[in-house]
Amino acid sequence: MDVREFTMDDYDRVLQLLWQVRMMQVGNRSSRESIRKKLERDPDLFLVAENNGVILGVAMGSWDGHRAWIYLVEVDQACRGQGIGTRLAEELESRIRQKGASEICLLVSRDELQAQDFFQGRGFTVAADEINMTKSLI
Repeated sequence: MDVREFTMDDYDRVLQLLWQVRMMQVGNRSSRESIRKKLERDPDLFLVAENNGVILGVAMGSWDGHRAWIYLVEVDQACRGQGIGTRLAEELESRIRQKGASEICLLVSRDELQAQDFFQGRGFTVAADEINMTKSLI
C-alpha cells in the first residue's frame, strides 16, 4: 500500500469511497472546483492510501499558518483494522509538524464513536470548553 498526495485524477474514486463510507452527497465542499482550490492551498495535506490502483482510504488536512485542521480520515469499511487510517493520520500529522503548526484541531460528530475512539487513541482530547459554530456563505 502506498500513501501519496491526492490528484484530480483521484476525484471520482475518492468521492465514491466517501459516499460508500459516509453516504456523503456531493455538495459545494466536495465539488471539483472546491477541491481544486484546496489543492492550490496545501496539496501536500490531501492524501490517499492506494493499493494496486484501488483507493482504500483518504485523509485531508489544512494549515493556516498557526493552527492545523484534520478534516477527515476515512477508510473503506472492508479494509478497516489493517492500519490504513493510522498510516494516513501519521503521515498527515508528520506533514503538519514539518510546516511548524503548534496545534492540530479536528471535528468529530457526537454520534461517530469509532472516530472519537480513533482520534483519542492518537492523543486528541475533547475540548469541553468549545462549541462548533458554522456559517454558510452560499
